[in-house]
Amino acid sequence: MIKPAELKKSAKVRDLTVEELKGESREITEHLMKLRFQLASGQIENPSVIRVYRRGLARIKTILAEKQRAPQGS
Repeated sequence: MIKPAELKKSAKVRDLTVEELKGESREITEHLMKLRFQLASGQIENPSVIRVYRRGLARIKTILAEKQRAPQGS
């Protein structure tokens, strides 16, 4: 899984292939679910990490959509 600091940089995310982006999307979604459970039970130390992962997931989904819309020749 991509580290939270790397999720903030779209250049790192753009280097991934479509399959890698789909895998990262699944992993981050699962990780977010775990973080939400930790938040609800009071076990999470830094709740702002949820925001970083949420925004990173949105960034991944946006880049994935761009790559899927792009012509196959480029």
